Amino acid sequence: MLIPIADVPRWYAERKPADTIAVSHGDKAITWQQLERNANRRARAFAAKGVKPGDFVAIGLPNSNLFFETTFAVWKCGATPTSLTWRLPRGEAAAVLDILRPSLVVGGQPDWNAPNSLPADFVPEGVSDEPVTNPVARYWKAMTSGGSTGRPKVILDHRPAVIDTAGPAAVGMPLGASLLNPGPLYHNAPFIASHTALFHGGRVTGLVKFDAEETLRLIEASRVQWVNFVPTMMHRIW
Repeated sequence: MLIPIADVPRWYAERKPADTIAVSHGDKAITWQQLERNANRRARAFAAKGVKPGDFVAIGLPNSNLFFETTFAVWKCGATPTSLTWRLPRGEAAAVLDILRPSLVVGGQPDWNAPNSLPADFVPEGVSDEPVTNPVARYWKAMTSGGSTGRPKVILDHRPAVIDTAGPAAVGMPLGASLLNPGPLYHNAPFIASHTALFHGGRVTGLVKFDAEETLRLIEASRVQWVNFVPTMMHRIW
């Protein structure tokens, strides 16, 4: 079934048992229903801050359940997310934001001096958690890279923000997979793999920061079926 990415949390909230976990980090977990409602609240708060369909939104948040609430909120606005490391120095952040020209920056550092921003600990209040209806975002993501020259680049993925829930899933992932994400979500591969698992009804168990022993514990505890490692992580586990 081809649906907007924005509708993914509601799609699975309506089809899975109410207590089914969508995303967890450490001892904090959210169900599909919570992901849907929290993303709806944030989408309305973002819209109140000026985010419109077709805009870009920069996200400077560490790995967390909140990160996923934010990306889905951006898609619910009909906008395109760009994930940046929240520790990016002011000069580098300014160069990226000058290229991207986002309508909103969520998180990041105060010295980024973004003209329109919300802090990382922002909590939307006084807004509805009912479903949000907006046009589908023209581009599903816009990630950054230094490239061979080291100069900031924004790489725009020209695929629209829609997904076929029946697959096949990207990167050969099984549908409904239990995925462990050990990498930072400001990198393209962790961003794609983690969201791909959710797009196809899987569960994401995330690490806030890579730890070899915790990785092995979580693989067993969450019955992980799919994980994306870089060689350094594999060496540390070995």
